[in-house]
Amino acid sequence: MAYNEHLANRVREKFVELPNVTEKEMMGGLTFMYNDKMCVGIIKDELMCRIDPALADTVIEKNWLPNNGLYKTTNERLYNDRQQWNENTKGL
Repeated sequence: MAYNEHLANRVREKFVELPNVTEKEMMGGLTFMYNDKMCVGIIKDELMCRIDPALADTVIEKNWLPNNGLYKTTNERLYNDRQQWNENTKGL
């Protein structure tokens, strides 16, 4: 399994109304590009997101791990923190 299909479907649902969103399989997983820039990546059960720097402290408090300007979490943490995910992705 290169990436969690259930997690990918959840991301697709959030992006369904956005223009200029494409998906690319790369790096052994799936990336979601917005305006030709990577904004979300999924590898196995991990989700990596580009987050507004103003939200970085809040994201880190929720156990997302910083990784070169992107933040990584697991499907389990994301599922347990669905409300925060909804709030943090409204501006995409």
